[in-house]
Amino acid sequence: CSESEILCTSLVDTKQGGTGSMSYAVLGIDPSGNFAEGKGTTGWALLVDGELTRVGEVRAAHYQTKEEYWDGILKVIFSLARDRSAVVCESYQLYHHKGQRAESQAYSFLETPQLIGALSYTLFKNNIPLVFQSASQVKSRWKDDVLAAKGFIEKMGSSYYFKGARINQHIRDAIRHALHYWRYGMKVK
Repeated sequence: CSESEILCTSLVDTKQGGTGSMSYAVLGIDPSGNFAEGKGTTGWALLVDGELTRVGEVRAAHYQTKEEYWDGILKVIFSLARDRSAVVCESYQLYHHKGQRAESQAYSFLETPQLIGALSYTLFKNNIPLVFQSASQVKSRWKDDVLAAKGFIEKMGSSYYFKGARINQHIRDAIRHALHYWRYGMKVK
């Protein structure tokens, strides 16, 4: 395996009954660093061998400071991604085109890029592989209806559910990132 393929080929030993099968896990993260500028929500989704096993969120409103919120996100990552193959995180890009103008971020503290920097550094220091994907890479391929048609989530009325629990957009975006990486891996740049 080449150096660039290491993220794709790391394996987790999940010994069952002494037979020692190997599993590949991907933790998708849809980060929102917003704390002072509207209490954000970070979604996460865990895939093991291509099966969506767990989803959840970390809400800034449950914390007193942005650092405590970010630490809450890291605690989720460490509890789920420890010895896992890869953490896949939505990247942050400031666009300047019709419908999304850079001026809308004027005077912003840009809390999400700060969070992404903290995650990137902390995961690097702990030898946990981190991959970034843009929202545009995953949202057109893994629309909500596609996720439901493939059985990853369930649609009831206008809402979406995972194992009977209603899930929000942030969780669905984390699912998209994990699935896209699982399906296309290092082919995505």
